[in-house]
Amino acid sequence: MAFIAITRMLSPLKDYAQKFEAVMTLDDELNPEVVEILDPLVGEFLRTSAVSEQLLQGLTTLADKLHRIADLATGTGTPPANLPPTAQRLASWLVSRPMPNAQAALQSRLVAEINAGQSLTGGPPAGELKAVLKLRKRLTVNGQLLGGSVAEAAFDRRCSRLLNPESIDKIIGPTSTIAQELEAVLPLLDEPIGERSREFIVRMVDQMVQACQSPQRLVGENTPPPQRLKMLARFHKRIRKAELIGAIKTRILRTVETFHADTLKTTDPLGRIEQQGGGNTEKALALIDLCRSGMLIPGEYLDKTRKAAESRLKSPDFMPAYLAAAQDPSQRAERIQALKTMLIEAGLGGG
Repeated sequence: MAFIAITRMLSPLKDYAQKFEAVMTLDDELNPEVVEILDPLVGEFLRTSAVSEQLLQGLTTLADKLHRIADLATGTGTPPANLPPTAQRLASWLVSRPMPNAQAALQSRLVAEINAGQSLTGGPPAGELKAVLKLRKRLTVNGQLLGGSVAEAAFDRRCSRLLNPESIDKIIGPTSTIAQELEAVLPLLDEPIGERSREFIVRMVDQMVQACQSPQRLVGENTPPPQRLKMLARFHKRIRKAELIGAIKTRILRTVETFHADTLKTTDPLGRIEQQGGGNTEKALALIDLCRSGMLIPGEYLDKTRKAAESRLKSPDFMPAYLAAAQDPSQRAERIQALKTMLIEAGLGGG
């Protein structure tokens, strides 16, 4: 009966706009039978620009429009405000009722817009890339990208248009050292940028590191040794975690390790601590600080420093001297807890 009534209501109407207005006058309290009948009609309405654009009023960038379409296509979020009454009612339907045909129409619009190649933001490359990755994340539901392989290929093309020799400097922004450039670009390897863009980033990182002939060239001529060690150690850690081809990763790590070792030879922070004045407890704490400073990379020097710290920690005079300033049991407990935290940060266990 409902199907016949709706058909009779719509039959005299000539275009989708009129039919859409008529359907949207139906009672909000639609029973499942009526929703099932209306779903294909709403799907047809949404494939016309006259109807779909009503849902996007007030939005200027394609990125904002596609995020709204995604919300409606997945039935998530809340209906957008400040829409025309009929569009407002349709948005409420889409986020509150299962309407597979309508949602399929919106998903089709999403894929078509992503595939078309129009800028999401109309702005500079860095903002555009951020918008591309944000939209892709929004369209990934339960590990699956809406639009499947077609949408994936479209996103990959968008990334490759942004991540290339002509535009990469605009993505990275101003930097003063090669290390800063690398720190800006390496996080991109954690993003779904596509194989072509990934290969470009990997080659770029490899070439930049291999072109450096000294640690100063990598981290900056005027960078003081402690900061130089920290930058090299941070870069080494980032490379270890990066998804790089085995041979390339090994080559980059060896170069960074060589630069780090060269800097240690000229500065030797462990030797300086051992040679400086002060008692056992003072030196033990200095060694702990060195281990947790972020200046050392995994390897022989860090192991040697930890052993030196452990040796001084085991000395009978360490704990009495460390707790000497504590005036009461609560202060002693605080000092002991602080020491445990420092030991964990230094890779020396919880003590």
